[in-house]
Amino acid sequence: MLYCEQHGKTVIRKSVKRKERDADVKITKRSGNIVIYDDEKVVNSIMKANKGTGEPLSVKAAEYLADAVLGRLVKNNTFVTTEMISDAVYDALIERDLWLTAREYKGFRKEARSL
Repeated sequence: MLYCEQHGKTVIRKSVKRKERDADVKITKRSGNIVIYDDEKVVNSIMKANKGTGEPLSVKAAEYLADAVLGRLVKNNTFVTTEMISDAVYDALIERDLWLTAREYKGFRKEARSL
């Protein structure tokens, strides 16, 4: 992790291997646009949901969770949507007994759907 002075927050630095893998995965957004998968967005949303819950979750654990979710989705599907990613992240949080984080994450999903 790195601290970004310009934005005043901690950011995740991807390895070259993860960047290459992400470039191979295309995501269909809610708007219908197709974009390249960016696990930083998933990790950041997990960490944002976890903030203030009191549940222990490191950035490294959130990265692992995002990798596991992507691996599961790509293995079982020919295309991936943001909704599928959201559902998989929520399920993964529940599987790891991060109930409060999952509840907050579910709230973010509702906001995204209403936009």
